[in-house]
Amino acid sequence: MRATLENLQDKIPNKYKLCLVAARRAKMITNGAPPLLFTKNIKPTTIALEEILNKKVTIKEGKKSKSKQ
Repeated sequence: MRATLENLQDKIPNKYKLCLVAARRAKMITNGAPPLLFTKNIKPTTIALEEILNKKVTIKEGKKSKSKQ
């Protein structure tokens, strides 16, 4: 299956979070991290999007920091 925005938003509904997750994972791949699945693609961004589509990469919800007032 091709990594289209519609398919990817089923995995991560917020397109801005999707972009951040994909960019972070692509940077990891660029810096030498091995792909989490077999693919013919060589571009780190495409590999990252395929990993998200195949549920190999997800977002981790963390605690929000409290602002000082």
